[in-house]
Amino acid sequence: ISVDDVIYTVGSRLFAFKPDGSLLWKFPTGAEIFSNLRTAPIIDQSGALYLVAPQPTNNPFGSDNIIAYKFTPDSNGKPVWATTLDNQVLDNEGPSNSGGGNYGGGQPERWMYSSPAFSQAEASLYIAVGNTINRVNTASGEILWSLKPEGATGSFKASPVVDDQDNLFIGTKSNTEGTLFAIRADGTGLLWKEVIGADLY
Repeated sequence: ISVDDVIYTVGSRLFAFKPDGSLLWKFPTGAEIFSNLRTAPIIDQSGALYLVAPQPTNNPFGSDNIIAYKFTPDSNGKPVWATTLDNQVLDNEGPSNSGGGNYGGGQPERWMYSSPAFSQAEASLYIAVGNTINRVNTASGEILWSLKPEGATGSFKASPVVDDQDNLFIGTKSNTEGTLFAIRADGTGLLWKEVIGADLY
């Protein structure tokens, strides 16, 4: 719910509702829809909304173009900007606890589970796409940096958290290789990493 009492929900589309339940707008408006979207938008203090989703498509398998969108209260359902994010090819997940093989690698991410997180001043977004972290300027949509953490296998399904220095913490879904990463705010690399040994969601 935004500061202006607009209620947002997302599934195959992003919907904006008035408090009385009447529809303000939806996105996208055409025949194409969001596929493989399992995440939530976030809203800043001004009421601007940010959504990360696979590109709208009629393909039931979705798209490996993952896009960040910004909507403002006066944009009437039209994105202020839309930025295609860095989405590197996934490495296989580690071996499963049951002794099975590796899973999930060989192509870019087509599913979105991870919600974005704001930097401390809401000047940028941290967005996890597959095995790649993107930092995006909230005013312009510019990608400030992107990083695949060294040694990351599997993918990020969890949502990131950010400390008071804008460092980022997020873990991977990679079976017994699931790892928690602490990533520097400037994107130059890791503060540390710790193998958890199980999937992190």
